[in-house]
Amino acid sequence: MVALAGALHSNTTLQHLSLSGVKVGREGVRALSTALQRNQTLRKLMFSQCNIGGEGACLIAHALCDNHSLQE
Repeated sequence: MVALAGALHSNTTLQHLSLSGVKVGREGVRALSTALQRNQTLRKLMFSQCNIGGEGACLIAHALCDNHSLQE
């Protein structure tokens, strides 16, 4: 997950990503939230049943405040 999040930093092609059912983990959710703050290409992110917990949900919510490309 950390490697995928790193790739999202420089992504200029990928528009849809499904992480549904992927056990992201603490480090993964932190890396993903940082990537979402910077990524401006991703339009759709499916992110259900990832067991990110309350702290992870807060990190993702904060990242989405800075992301203006995600629509779904």
